[in-house]
Amino acid sequence: HQRRNLEALKHYHRSLQLAPDHVKAHGNMGGILHSHGRVKEALAHYQKALQLEPDSVEAQNNLAWLLATCHDASIRDGQLAVTLAERAAATTQYKDVSVLDTLSAAYAEIGDFEKAVQWQEVAVGMAPEPLEGELRKRLALYRSGKSFRDEPLNTANP
Repeated sequence: HQRRNLEALKHYHRSLQLAPDHVKAHGNMGGILHSHGRVKEALAHYQKALQLEPDSVEAQNNLAWLLATCHDASIRDGQLAVTLAERAAATTQYKDVSVLDTLSAAYAEIGDFEKAVQWQEVAVGMAPEPLEGELRKRLALYRSGKSFRDEPLNTANP
C-alpha cells in the first residue's frame, strides 16, 4: 500500500508539473497527503483544486472535511467548512452521503450539534451497509456534544 501511494504521488507530481491546473490531480494528491498526515500540503492542494474549479462538489467536500475534522487545530476553520459543505450539499440536493457526513462534521466543529445530529441522521439513513457503522459512531459523538477528529491512517511519509 505504501509503495502504491509513493508511486501515485510521483505520478500526480509529474502530472502537475506538466499541467499545473489539473484539478483532479490536485484533489488526488491532497487525498494521499491527507491520509498520511501531511495536512498542510493536503490543504494547499485542496485549496488549489477549489480555486481552479470553484463549483466542484468534490473540491468543496474535500476541503470542508479537512477544515472541519483535522487533528491539527491550526488547519481547522469550522465556519468556512460549513460554507463549503452547504454549497456542496445544495448542489447535490442533500442526497450525497459523503457530503452530508462532511456537513455534519462542519456543524459539529462550530458547536451546532443540533444541526450536526440532524444531518448525520439523514446520512445514516441513506448510507450503504459498510459505511453505516462509521456514520453511526460519528452520530453518537455529535449527540454527546463532541466534534469528530480525523486522525491520519498512516503517518509514514510516502
